[in-house]
Amino acid sequence: MSSLRLAFPTILALLTIAAASLPTANAAVAAMGRAPVQEGQINAQENVAEIVKTLTDSRDKYARAEAAAKLANYPEQYEQYVYVLAELLVDRDRVLNDIATRIFSRLGKKGVAALNPDFTGDPEKTRLVCSAIHAIGDGCEEYIPDLLKILKTSDDRFQRVAATYALTGFTQGNPEAIDLILGDLDNSDMNVTLFAMRLIIKTGPNAKQAAPKLIELFENGVPSQRGYAIWSLAAVSPVENFDAVAATQKMLNRFTVSERERGLIAAGLLGEAAQPAVEKVKEMMAGKNTNIEGHAAVTYWQITGDAETAIQRLIELTENDLYYEINGLKLIAQMGPAAEPAIELLLRKSQAGDSTIQLLALDALKAIGPAAAKHREAIEKIKDSTRDDLVQLAATEILESFELPNSQ
Repeated sequence: MSSLRLAFPTILALLTIAAASLPTANAAVAAMGRAPVQEGQINAQENVAEIVKTLTDSRDKYARAEAAAKLANYPEQYEQYVYVLAELLVDRDRVLNDIATRIFSRLGKKGVAALNPDFTGDPEKTRLVCSAIHAIGDGCEEYIPDLLKILKTSDDRFQRVAATYALTGFTQGNPEAIDLILGDLDNSDMNVTLFAMRLIIKTGPNAKQAAPKLIELFENGVPSQRGYAIWSLAAVSPVENFDAVAATQKMLNRFTVSERERGLIAAGLLGEAAQPAVEKVKEMMAGKNTNIEGHAAVTYWQITGDAETAIQRLIELTENDLYYEINGLKLIAQMGPAAEPAIELLLRKSQAGDSTIQLLALDALKAIGPAAAKHREAIEKIKDSTRDDLVQLAATEILESFELPNSQ
């Protein structure tokens, strides 16, 4: 998957699409049925057709999630289900979003191409395509000119958010887009402003021209704007005539949890330069707010380089607080190879009964990289024993990553 490692409930609300505005899933199935098929593929097509029917007709979210996960078993039939899969990217159910993102990431650019992108046509379909581009990210560079054109010519806030969202899927963001979204930082629609800042964060130091507007938002904005503004300023730092460290320290003492969390993220981006804030971060790491403690642990590592203290705190939080289990696993994954001491915990979580927990634990093992290769046999057992199609796919991807040159 490619992604900032963030949940996007707002984008899901903004981009929810009426199925009637797109080629229907049944039409996609019919079109596939008219295509020549090879011997042995008919059963697969029939299975996919049944899955698509469940996804389009059922209101049972558990049945839909189980059906969606099965699509991972049919990579050759992607044209048959690509539309209904793309619709899951903008569904309000986060489990369905995650499944669709994982499968699109596996499909790569061909998944977007199968949607027949036409950025000058139906705006609803454009938003759908943008969500698919975001899910895949790197590899979809051929669509960047179309996304930039939307930002140059469109005043439609939904279209602008969709194009901006798509660009945040690329590892390096997009420096060309920054001048085009500066005006969005003044938009009265909060969502437009926040997504513009997300792209600035992803683009990093190549987005320095946004600094003056970001400083204004930090000083005069509402809490959500201030939080994203300091995060953005840390990402583009150093900024002339702005003390990002002092501003970050101020955020660590804010009242709202979200501001303190984003202050911690900003301090982590500043790294060793944020040393003046380390005592406050250490205090927050031992506090009573679980979300704050976890973010503080990662930030402490980013500032000091002390991975052992940070990962032990995250292990403690993840093992002892079931409410925090999901966030804890995501934060462990953020530490990448430095999270090696958590491997035993992650292997246990990978065998949990809850597929969401299993997937997040496997994601963290993959992020750890070569050190996890020593546990190939345990991961193979998870792959062979699970009945969950997506867990099996995630385990397979880890095993495949062990074969890459940089995993030796």
